[in-house]
Amino acid sequence: MKGTYPTFGLPNFGYLPAGALVLFGTVGAFAGAYFLAAQFGLALRAESSDVAVFWPASGIAAGVLILCGRRAYPALALGVVIGTIAANLLSDRQLLTALLKGVCNAAE
Repeated sequence: MKGTYPTFGLPNFGYLPAGALVLFGTVGAFAGAYFLAAQFGLALRAESSDVAVFWPASGIAAGVLILCGRRAYPALALGVVIGTIAANLLSDRQLLTALLKGVCNAAE
């Protein structure tokens, strides 16, 4: 059936179907991995620069897109935005800057 997600035998918890729980878990796991890679990239930048030359998080996003295909793009884009915002906020950036960088990274 088109548009459904695997349930892996999980029960329906209230208003959320098991497929939605799997989707939220997938987004959370990807956002966590992207966040860690983004923190690593930000740690390697020069102190006087605001731009990270090496961004390993984009490699993780590209790998997920290659392995899972287009069907994973909505979860991937959401995970990229969440991971980028979290990494940039923890690196003492403004909320608007972190949000714009997250959207730009997802659009790439």
